[in-house]
Amino acid sequence: MKVNEILKSVHVAYEQAADAPALNDEDGQIRLNLLQKAVRRWSTDNVTKWNELFSVGDIGPIQPGQREYDLPEGYSLSSGFYLQGSSEPLYVKSPSQLTGEDGKFVTILGNPQIGHKLRLGWIPKSSDQEIGKTIIVKYYREPFIPTKLDDVLEMSDPNFAIAYVTAELFVNDDANLYTKYNSDAMILLANMRQRNELVPDGQFSGLEGDIGIGGDW
Repeated sequence: MKVNEILKSVHVAYEQAADAPALNDEDGQIRLNLLQKAVRRWSTDNVTKWNELFSVGDIGPIQPGQREYDLPEGYSLSSGFYLQGSSEPLYVKSPSQLTGEDGKFVTILGNPQIGHKLRLGWIPKSSDQEIGKTIIVKYYREPFIPTKLDDVLEMSDPNFAIAYVTAELFVNDDANLYTKYNSDAMILLANMRQRNELVPDGQFSGLEGDIGIGGDW
């Protein structure tokens, strides 16, 4: 569903009128900001690994002497790292588990503000069998944040965003309507979460824990 359609639905619910305010006026900007907030609320809900945000990319190839490689832009949470041609995930250690010893493992460094890097637990040598191989990364990315009327939301049920934004508009105006729309939004969010869990990624990640969002890694 496009932003334009969502904002029209919000306007009908909030103002009982069909003509939503333009994005370049104050009311329109407030509603767009609330819609962006709804997207972030959805993306971080209950640490859910949303199928809509699952991606596969590649980094490398591995070069002699190079230990750090940039992870894809928008990277948020790993679902596994694999060497090209291998189905076995690379073993991942968190920075707190590092002992200073080299080994065939990888570590995720960085944070959402500066970006993330993958650091090899060993210094690649020209004679290593890994040289020249690409690292395949399965990961969950940050959500697309809409800014234009023709942008499309990624969530499976945009009605959540409609209810969420409408509730936020009523928060200081009408407690009963705020409660109604907020309750509707939470039900829609829970339903999306349930449907999402029916189609899990289903692959062993090699992680000792969920490593990704936040932290100065």
